[in-house]
Amino acid sequence: MAFSTETKDYFFNLPRPQYPPPSEVLISSLVWELVGSTFKGSDKGIIYKKTDNAKRFDSFQTNPLDNKKKIDQLINVFGKHFSVTEKAHAERAVRILVEDMVGNIPPKANSAALIPLNDSAALMQDVKGMTGLKNPPNFAEIFQSFYSLGGGESSVGLPVYNALKSHKINEKASWLDDFIDSMMPDELKEFRKQIDSNIELGLNSDRKVPVWLLNFDTPYSWFSKTWQNLMSPDWVNAMPRRRWVDWAGCVLRTAIGAGYLFEMNFYYQLVRGLKGNDSAIDIQNRALSVHSPILTWDESSSISSRDVSSKIRKLVERGTASRNLLNDWIRDDEMANFPKPEAYRTSESGLQQWIQETRSWLVTDKQRRQESNTQLNEAISGIASSSANNMYETIRYSLLDRAGHGESDLYALMKKRGSRYTLVEPGHEWFVVISSLTASSPDSRINVRDLVQSLSSLGIDANFKTIIRNIESVGLGRSSHDADDAVEIATAF
Repeated sequence: MAFSTETKDYFFNLPRPQYPPPSEVLISSLVWELVGSTFKGSDKGIIYKKTDNAKRFDSFQTNPLDNKKKIDQLINVFGKHFSVTEKAHAERAVRILVEDMVGNIPPKANSAALIPLNDSAALMQDVKGMTGLKNPPNFAEIFQSFYSLGGGESSVGLPVYNALKSHKINEKASWLDDFIDSMMPDELKEFRKQIDSNIELGLNSDRKVPVWLLNFDTPYSWFSKTWQNLMSPDWVNAMPRRRWVDWAGCVLRTAIGAGYLFEMNFYYQLVRGLKGNDSAIDIQNRALSVHSPILTWDESSSISSRDVSSKIRKLVERGTASRNLLNDWIRDDEMANFPKPEAYRTSESGLQQWIQETRSWLVTDKQRRQESNTQLNEAISGIASSSANNMYETIRYSLLDRAGHGESDLYALMKKRGSRYTLVEPGHEWFVVISSLTASSPDSRINVRDLVQSLSSLGIDANFKTIIRNIESVGLGRSSHDADDAVEIATAF
């Protein structure tokens, strides 16, 4: 049997990802999802700014610097707020300000993203335009799936939109919002009204979520809780909007990497367990990464022993092959009475029941048992494929330091050491984000135990001394280290 590349997922219903765009564009994708339609002005999507690496350029560009009419509008807005009478001085300030709103540009990127400092800025780019792909992944749907799988019961994009709009109300920098709103092309302004109209009509965010998943700490439960914390008025109002946008981007890219890595481990452990003799509950716990984190973070170990690149690639090859095998069995009409995951979705012990009944089904027929053993062995060994490579690059790029030579990506979980090794070595801001957002509000009290649980939900086993060292490094320590995992941690704001 050839392994399929079927996109439908019968356990989690997660769309297949591809190389993710910059985090600023991920935020934009959530806002565009609220529109409910796409921009018709260009089949190639919306791009903010092309780079010198761009070979083809036929998307709708929103960067105002090549538009004399827009420049004049921005000069008038700037002059009104700051009483600048000399036009040349105002134009120079406008051009500097517009350039400063560009996010970090990864090496070899074809496009540069606009930092979504408010709702208008978020709509000035979309995934299609910024990636150049004809049919890019629906990242908003991916995040909605993650959010629902973690227990979230509403739209994942709506709180982002509300937060970006609330900045206009709660901050004194009205000049900035007037400036950004004036940057927005007239062709896109109707979409803000469309979002408000859709919100009034109600947003449908229903997802069928396996009940058996909700009792466990997973990257999805981490994302749901962390997203709700960051979107709360307490956090939104406590932070400068640029920093808040950076934190939102950090949470999104971490969720993509950890969420799909968890999915790969889930399928691999499930298929591996079907072949063995372990109990259903042990298989379930391994599949859900209970007491068996996927990544280790221990700064005291040698560089070579900390390398995770080959481990992640092998897990992705095994997980992809295992997922495809189960999908083939579920869809194959000749596999009569194969247990369908949907039938076990509403029970808290549904996954255990599925494991038990699938095992029984596999051994009831001698020929089936022989054929399935061969297929299980192939999947467990792992198969290199284009779909596995796409998944590997998605996970790797989401979590890896994206900075160019001589620079540093402060929001990355992993870093390259030379050409051979990839280590779990978080940037300082990544650690600050994950630690701080363990708290529901900036003034909440949290401790190392809470942080360890958050890291564990992400599939990371962190050495205690490593955690303490990083708490000290970023200045978040509140109390004596003699308290062990009860050491209190301060939030960043």
